[in-house]
Amino acid sequence: MAGSIAVTGWALDDIEVSRVEIWRDKVTGETTPGYGGGGLGNGKVFIANAVFINGARPDVETAYASLPFADRAGWGYLLLTNVLPNQGTGVFRLHAYAQDRLGHQALLGMRTFTGATSTATTPFGASEPPAQNGAGAGATHTHFGRAPTSAAPAAPPP
Repeated sequence: MAGSIAVTGWALDDIEVSRVEIWRDKVTGETTPGYGGGGLGNGKVFIANAVFINGARPDVETAYASLPFADRAGWGYLLLTNVLPNQGTGVFRLHAYAQDRLGHQALLGMRTFTGATSTATTPFGASEPPAQNGAGAGATHTHFGRAPTSAAPAAPPP
C-alpha cells in the first residue's frame, strides 16, 4: 500500500465514546521510543486521534438507535504512508482503541499492511484542510495540500 490510507470504523458505548486513538507497533531498528505509560498504547507509537463523522454510518445508527451518539458512531483518519518509518516502506501494524468518557479503553481492531511508498508514483500526497474534519459549511479557510515530486520545481507565474 502507498499513498493515503483511510483508517475507519465505528464505535459506540452506553455513555459516550470520547475518542478513538490510532497507534502503531514499532518497527525493527526504529529509535522512536514507544509510549511508556499505562493503558493499551504501552510500547506502541501514537499516530493520531481519529475524528467522528456525523451521519457516516446510518446502518449503525439505525441498529443501535437507543445508544447515545449513535449518529456519530463512524470515525476515520487519513494516514499518509510516507510519514511512517522508512518513509512508509515495510510492514506496519496499526491499532485502533476507543476510550469512553469514564476512561475505559477497548481495542477496536488491528491491521497489518505492507507499505510500498518507495515504489509509489509521483506526485504523492493528499489535499487537506487545516485539521481533519475542519471548518464546515459557511466557514472560510485557506486550503492547502502536499504533492512531493522528483521533478524540478516550476518557475512561478509572472
